[in-house]
Amino acid sequence: MNDAVKCPKCDGAGGTRWHNPDGSEWGVRCDRCDGFGHIPDFRRHGRSTPYTSAGIKRLPCARCGAKASSQWQVCADGRLFRPLCSSCDIDLNRMVLVWMNDPAAEAKAAAYEKREGA
Repeated sequence: MNDAVKCPKCDGAGGTRWHNPDGSEWGVRCDRCDGFGHIPDFRRHGRSTPYTSAGIKRLPCARCGAKASSQWQVCADGRLFRPLCSSCDIDLNRMVLVWMNDPAAEAKAAAYEKREGA
C-alpha cells in the first residue's frame, strides 16, 4: 500500500480498492469510507465473538473510522465486540480509569499509552 495515496472523498488512507459511482474499480479502497465518501456507522461492525488479531486490523475503528487495532465489548451494547483504533482505545481506557476514580488513573493511562505506542 502506498501511504501517499489518499481517498478523494474523505482523505482517508487507502486499502485495496475504490469504486466509481458506476461500480467500476479504480485506485485504492479507502479504509475510512466506503469509497463513495460515506463513513460507515459504527454499528456496522461488531459481533458476539472476538475478532482475530488479523481480522481486527481489516476493520475501521467504531468511533473515528481509522484502522482498528483492538476491540471492546460493552454489556449495554449487546456484548458485541467493537473494533477500536489505538488512539481511541487509549482514550477509552483513560476515561474509564478516571470514571472509576482510580487514584493512579493518569499514571496508568500514560503507561498504557507508552506501551501501546500511540
